[in-house]
Amino acid sequence: MPDKIPKHELPPGSRTYKLSDPCQATVISNEPLHLKDSPDDLMHTVIDIRGTDYRYIEGQSAGVLVPGTREDGKPNKLRLYSIASARRGDDGKFETLSLCTKRVHEPHWDNADEMFRGLASNHICDLKPGDRIILTGPVGKHFALPADESMNLILMGVGTGVAPFRSFLKHIYEEHAGWSGQIRLFYGVKTQNELMYMNEANDDLEQFEAHANFRAYVARSRQDKQADGSKVYVQHLLRDNAADVWELIKDGHFSMYICGLKGMEAGIQEAMETMASENGRDWNAMRDEFKAQGKWNVEVY
Repeated sequence: MPDKIPKHELPPGSRTYKLSDPCQATVISNEPLHLKDSPDDLMHTVIDIRGTDYRYIEGQSAGVLVPGTREDGKPNKLRLYSIASARRGDDGKFETLSLCTKRVHEPHWDNADEMFRGLASNHICDLKPGDRIILTGPVGKHFALPADESMNLILMGVGTGVAPFRSFLKHIYEEHAGWSGQIRLFYGVKTQNELMYMNEANDDLEQFEAHANFRAYVARSRQDKQADGSKVYVQHLLRDNAADVWELIKDGHFSMYICGLKGMEAGIQEAMETMASENGRDWNAMRDEFKAQGKWNVEVY
């Protein structure tokens, strides 16, 4: 069994807030990440964690507990959200934590005449400055950045799956500024309006394009078209940039991260199989080795 690559870790003794003893924090701001004519509500929520022992690293998730009970009288279920800020927080002082949330309000899967409202997502999107929020965590170790700063990073996300990648890039380029490996971001959304952190509402990710070792590729599935008129998704971005991607991963000196809707994995798998086959390699064997080494990291929901 190959050794796992070393990754960033919280200092020994760091606290993890449990459901039985959660953390009470305060909302500082809750700003839209979408443009005005977007059909979706996409919010960037900054939370004040001063006065708590809450500390986190990039790639971890925070639990959000909505006050109240379900119809059966049991407490509402905990929901996990990828943390969108780097470890020092958006304030740079280790005093805040940020979340990126899409309001879930869509036709019910059992009855199209009814609308399903996600309890936690609506709770977060409706928060106002000064409101209290109940947090647990942080949780997650496998999605952390590699300790080796010369490793190439391949980041693939859809929708709010971009949240941990914002945290990665904020840490790499604003807090640390010593990463020598190449970094590629493949990001899929529906339209330009929902291109979080890369539109007129918030352009945080666009700021990093000035760095020579970073490139971002975007698929807007309801706007961008392939040559045959079909929609463009993340896997098509991989296909179109196969030479670049293969150059970064062929010798194994890389770490790959996938975050977003569960269905995105199949398209990425197919694109990587094709890429490996064209270079005389077996992708499934490569992927299994990369998984064992901690270089193939997946957070889907």
